[in-house]
Amino acid sequence: MAGRVGNAFSFFTFAYVLQWTQQRQMDGLVDSSWRLVFWVSSLMQLIPLAMFTWFDRVASRQDGEHSPPHEIITAEAQYPSQTSSSVNNSLRVLRSESKTIAFWMHLISRSSLMIIASFLLFVPSYMTNAFGMSTSSAARVGSLYALGSLLSVSFGAKRFSASTKKTKIISSVTLLGSLFGCCLLQLAHITGTMHISPVGGAVSMFVWGVAFSIPFYIPPSMYALRQGGRLSSATIADAFDLVGFILLAWFNGFVASRQQDILMSWYSPFVLLTGCSLVSLVSLVTALATEGCT
Repeated sequence: MAGRVGNAFSFFTFAYVLQWTQQRQMDGLVDSSWRLVFWVSSLMQLIPLAMFTWFDRVASRQDGEHSPPHEIITAEAQYPSQTSSSVNNSLRVLRSESKTIAFWMHLISRSSLMIIASFLLFVPSYMTNAFGMSTSSAARVGSLYALGSLLSVSFGAKRFSASTKKTKIISSVTLLGSLFGCCLLQLAHITGTMHISPVGGAVSMFVWGVAFSIPFYIPPSMYALRQGGRLSSATIADAFDLVGFILLAWFNGFVASRQQDILMSWYSPFVLLTGCSLVSLVSLVTALATEGCT
């Protein structure tokens, strides 16, 4: 939720800065609307830097008040054998899980959805080139995408986690089916089969954000916690992320290399996104259905 609030706020701020500078550019007062955007982006990095510095000092001061200086040592230094045993146990759990169908299905589903999630980076460019939106309006669509994700996780995550296996499967099919439909709709617009208005494109991106979030965040996290426990769940999650980030890096490079001002240049990326949504649907349903089966 915190991450999606940050996404929505940053896109909204980005849109406001662009709109303000573009208006002043029309008045002949600013040479480039993008220069201020990068200045603001650079200066905003000081906020988390200051917060990390402040909270680190507060935490260090509190630790110093409760423990003598000579007692403040890391767990690794104090219990090296336990740390080594924990690492070995985590790797053993990972090897054991890698022999199950559910593990590989969750890995495939999460990796596919990580590609879907990364498209958020290209939403402003896509909306500008595919629907003729201004850069500020296109950035607001990115905020809608993140807002859809935020609402989905905020109101649906707890219910999904507490539901039965059958309900989880039905919910996953509904959400990922909606995502698949959004991808097909965008493909139809790109190829000229169906014309979508800018408002329709924005609504589609909002639904996109709603549809991918719960399948992306909740089932693989629950699986990792259930199978890995408190000590080994992070190892399973890291294995999912490793594959996902490798594919994400390739996809981002592929999309960035396209000539994005040509509408048909978006055809191949959306074919991949459509395929990823379908692969995720099949693999996640298989994972949920086979969890607990030997």
